[in-house]
Amino acid sequence: MKLYKNKSAKTSPQEVDQVIPPQQADPVKKDKRKSVTPPKRWRVILVGLFILILFAGSGAGIGYAAGIQLRLAQQNQQRLVTAATHFNYGVGAMLQNNYEVARIQFEYVLRILPDFPGLKEKYTQTIMELAKKNLPTATPAATPTPDKRGVEALFAQAQQEVNSKNGTAALKTLDSLRNQDIKYRTLEVDALYYMALIFSGIDKIWHQADQEGGLYDLTLASRFAPLDHEAYKYANWARKYMTAISFWNVDWKTVVSNLAPVFIASPGLQDSKGNTAQSRYIIALWKYGDTLMANDQYCDAANYYGGSTKIQENSTIQAKYEAAKLKCMGPALTQQAIPTATTAPLVVETPTPIVEMPTP
Repeated sequence: MKLYKNKSAKTSPQEVDQVIPPQQADPVKKDKRKSVTPPKRWRVILVGLFILILFAGSGAGIGYAAGIQLRLAQQNQQRLVTAATHFNYGVGAMLQNNYEVARIQFEYVLRILPDFPGLKEKYTQTIMELAKKNLPTATPAATPTPDKRGVEALFAQAQQEVNSKNGTAALKTLDSLRNQDIKYRTLEVDALYYMALIFSGIDKIWHQADQEGGLYDLTLASRFAPLDHEAYKYANWARKYMTAISFWNVDWKTVVSNLAPVFIASPGLQDSKGNTAQSRYIIALWKYGDTLMANDQYCDAANYYGGSTKIQENSTIQAKYEAAKLKCMGPALTQQAIPTATTAPLVVETPTPIVEMPTP
């Protein structure tokens, strides 16, 4: 049976020593209490200030954006009210046939709010009414009796000009004929137009150095009927020549590929600046060779340099050819033959240019 002491009773020092001996204190807990360091308050304060500033800045930004949105909404609302007021003024002026005032009102609404509902329709109607009022009233003239003899004479003249392959003159005659009587011998006039356009297109491409104009005439002729072989050939030359010029000093590979067939078929074909297909092809070959040299494609560059000098000798291009050939062959132990490119032959025979216009 356990006995309890009376708490009110006095305890002697000896009894105290017996109850709680000094050696029973826990040294480990004492060391743990000593090792715990209080947190650094300044870090907590800085983090709190940073969070406070962050929330304050975001709140100010949100408030500023909301203020801008509110102001824009108020401006849009005011503009809408103003536009509606002037639009109603314009509609009222239209009902009173006062279209000039309506035009002023609608144009003001167009300036401040062009997407106002129904504005474009009312404004268009107002402009049309004003145009009707400004039209001069004139007595219609009597329709003259068409001169059939004049039309027949023009038709005969157009036939003669087409037979002589004078396409430009035939087109003018046929235009005069159609202006007098658009229904006169329609199928035969269309056939004459077809022939005149072909002759005019070929003449512009071959004799007038007008590649664009000639291609335009041949395109118009193709709307009447498909082009024959000769006309299609001239149209193809003009198209490739114009494509090559459009890539001049931009893409030499494209220039070479488009000029090659024109040079082979018709080296004397000229443009408005007096350049021929041959002269441009010579330049394009060595220019493309320079591009290949810059890309360390020495063998291909030598091929194009050689093709240029084969057509026309040039000491400068010949030197470039020799330099490219040496770099292509490389060290003496790894010499190899220069490959032949398929896009630009080294030896190109100069064909005989066409001197007569073909008969479609």
